[in-house]
Amino acid sequence: MKELKSRHYQARTEKNALDADATLIFTFNRMGSGSALRKKITDQHYKPWLHINLSKQQDYEAIRIVSEWLDAVLDPIY
Repeated sequence: MKELKSRHYQARTEKNALDADATLIFTFNRMGSGSALRKKITDQHYKPWLHINLSKQQDYEAIRIVSEWLDAVLDPIY
């Protein structure tokens, strides 16, 4: 891990997205600007991502969805 010298959160967000195998975003209702930026960057770099809106799904549903998604996304990597 190497610290990014930029003071701009956009640059840090992009570096984190590029270093990650996948992105999982949890929200209540809509994404905030930081989460939306992360989603946009992961799309631009063809990285997998999943958004779980906890105000629209029960906890057990979210757990099942995330578990299945992680199995599908990370299995080929590892």
